[in-house]
Amino acid sequence: MAKTARRWSPLDKAAVRILAKIREDDLRDLSYRQMAKMTGMTPSRLSGLFLETMGPPTLDEFCTLCELFDKSAPQTLQSAIIESQQNVSVNHDDGADAALADADDDSAVPDMSGWSADEQAAYVASHLDQFDIAAKHGDIEREQEAFEEQP
Repeated sequence: MAKTARRWSPLDKAAVRILAKIREDDLRDLSYRQMAKMTGMTPSRLSGLFLETMGPPTLDEFCTLCELFDKSAPQTLQSAIIESQQNVSVNHDDGADAALADADDDSAVPDMSGWSADEQAAYVASHLDQFDIAAKHGDIEREQEAFEEQP
């Protein structure tokens, strides 16, 4: 296992978006379990790839999924490169804007893992409606005393 997690690059995201579209168009309508049996990958890894909740795909995983869907890996990779370059060139001034391009609608919170703390704070401050804010209300002293009396 890697000591530090790899971040999803624009190319990784474009490649998975293309694979997700290919999977959606596939007439077999394969589940993650079915795909796992056919590829040797685990269902949780496949889910993590398509939902972008785990690490980005390796080249081997990408090629395996292309083979599963009878697509040319080089051509699919070329499409992903072109798509990622278009997304980066459109939003080249600000990294925050590039992540927002991935959001489906105004209520979606983008992945801010690659942003600086200042960029994250600025985004949250300008989009407060997307975040739940919890505030402590009530008798703070009484709550503190009750907390201290716990065993």
